[in-house]
Amino acid sequence: MPGTELAPNQVMVQVVDTTQLAGKLQELKAFLSSEDLARLERYSVAAPREMFLAARGVLRFLLGQLLDTEPARVIIATHEHGKPFLPDNPGLFFNISHSRTLALIALARHPVGVDVEYLPRHVDFAAVMHRFFSESEREEWSRFSVPSQQHAFFRGWTRKEALLKATGEGIAGLGHTLISFKPDEPRALRERLGDPSQSQNWVFGDFCPAPDYQAAIALQAPALQLSLQQFSL
Repeated sequence: MPGTELAPNQVMVQVVDTTQLAGKLQELKAFLSSEDLARLERYSVAAPREMFLAARGVLRFLLGQLLDTEPARVIIATHEHGKPFLPDNPGLFFNISHSRTLALIALARHPVGVDVEYLPRHVDFAAVMHRFFSESEREEWSRFSVPSQQHAFFRGWTRKEALLKATGEGIAGLGHTLISFKPDEPRALRERLGDPSQSQNWVFGDFCPAPDYQAAIALQAPALQLSLQQFSL
């Protein structure tokens, strides 16, 4: 992968299954920076600790390959709202999402966000819709038949989360970001900050990274070329 180039509208997504990396954790630990190792030591519960180690280790491995440098030497900083970025490589963007034992790492040449959710978990859809979605969004979602509402909900939720992770707003932006629940909708953003024209700035891609998981990519680009790969070391 050294010297690999990302096309202008390409998003490379690596699917990281921590259950398949159990025997590689020490190898991944060697890719961490001193700051990463200090964060790792603050985890007292095994599962979150292993997820951080796997996701951060794989991220640094991938960045090191793309930038042709040692993974531990890649400088990763954070914006004021906690969004990580590469201060020495402003033309390369990344984002991470994880759920249960699965992590997704997205790499692109434009601002990018990714979100993944585990479908079988219990969610009070009506309560979440009422709290985090607008009246028009709730109306659109309610038009789906009951068997389809679960998938529609996670489709809209992952799209919204992916966008807000790309912008760095996080949950603070839920109220002013209106999204579509329709399947196969690359221009899924309806309105942001009261401005419908922002829908033209973002393109979305929905995908299933593993059985029982739903994921979405949001990319600030004219088009999106998704490249999905299962990570192995």
